Amino acid sequence: MTVVLTVSREHPLARLSEVTQEQLLGHVELTIHDSGDTHKQKLDELQFGGDRVFYMHSFQSKKTALMMGMGFGWMPLYLIEQELRNRELVELNLLSGSRFSFTPQLVYPYDRPQGKAGKMITELLVTQ
Repeated sequence: MTVVLTVSREHPLARLSEVTQEQLLGHVELTIHDSGDTHKQKLDELQFGGDRVFYMHSFQSKKTALMMGMGFGWMPLYLIEQELRNRELVELNLLSGSRFSFTPQLVYPYDRPQGKAGKMITELLVTQ
């Protein structure tokens, strides 16, 4: 999965030809809580560490907030391809890199069997 650092075309960061991490810290970062680690209060490794972080509950709500110009954030490319083509959202040219790729992983307790929903999700992921 490819993830892109993006912002609304109307956002002040969209006007910069190159963006530094220091410049990002002056703006609101939109992110999503990592549900996989509910017991630790740690900074997500993809966050930039600024004081102004707004946590969203889903990628759809994050996309809506990005489109409204409320801040910047990482988004899966497949969710915003059309908006990037239409220039409603723009990819920031972050000097340290504005894209990365990773392979999603399904994690569940090995000592407890999956329920119906878990089995369905596993089947969908494995067949894709």
